[in-house]
Amino acid sequence: MTALGFAIFPALLFGSICLVVAIWTQLADGIVAPALGPDGAIADPGAWFRIFQYGATFGAFGLIIVYFTVALSGFKSHPGEHRGGMTVAALLGTVATGAAIYGTLYKAPPIWGLNHVWWTMLVWIALGSALTLFLSLRGAFGQATTAQSNG
Repeated sequence: MTALGFAIFPALLFGSICLVVAIWTQLADGIVAPALGPDGAIADPGAWFRIFQYGATFGAFGLIIVYFTVALSGFKSHPGEHRGGMTVAALLGTVATGAAIYGTLYKAPPIWGLNHVWWTMLVWIALGSALTLFLSLRGAFGQATTAQSNG
């Protein structure tokens, strides 16, 4: 951390990854394969559209997964909350986000690699889970926050 409280390493890592993706997209005429029209000819607006379309689908799918886990947490007991209301909210949220997940994955078109978003997300979740496990084994989550130590 710097004097301004800014984590330089994560910012440089993220910026470097974005730079690699930009250069790769430009030099390789896109990272994601172009779409083909009914006659077999390439019918697509360009390399940048494909990578942005894939990124938008990946990001939206990631948000749906987050909302799904939040909805599932409603089934857990929360002190001070009405149990019946929480169960109804959890059930509605789980069904709605489950339907969104199904809609994202079911018959995803092969254009722009959209039919690969689900396994890319699985790899992303596995990497995040492995990092979380590694950090918890190192004791990185052992520090109490101010609210936890005061309350």
